[in-house]
Amino acid sequence: MPYYHAKEEVLKGSKAKKKWPEKYHGINIFMDISLYTLKKRREFQSIITLLREHRIAYHWGYTVKMLVHSEGKIKVIFSPAEGQCILREWNIAELNTVDPP
Repeated sequence: MPYYHAKEEVLKGSKAKKKWPEKYHGINIFMDISLYTLKKRREFQSIITLLREHRIAYHWGYTVKMLVHSEGKIKVIFSPAEGQCILREWNIAELNTVDPP
């Protein structure tokens, strides 16, 4: 990874709250995420929906884990099943799960 350092600097710079010259306004910079990571994150979709409905902040940790902010603490969720348990503990509506036929 000879360009890893440069890539990190570009990402860090893109997040800075600076006024960019007009010619750069159409440029978007995104982290590159593997297909595996995207697939695993999609498995958390129902949990994400409930967190958003209840205005609970979260962000992604490396590689596939959710860091959920609640009552001044951060709870780490490693799997959708663990997320369901935590949502139940917090008295958030249970997820509708459908058993396969």
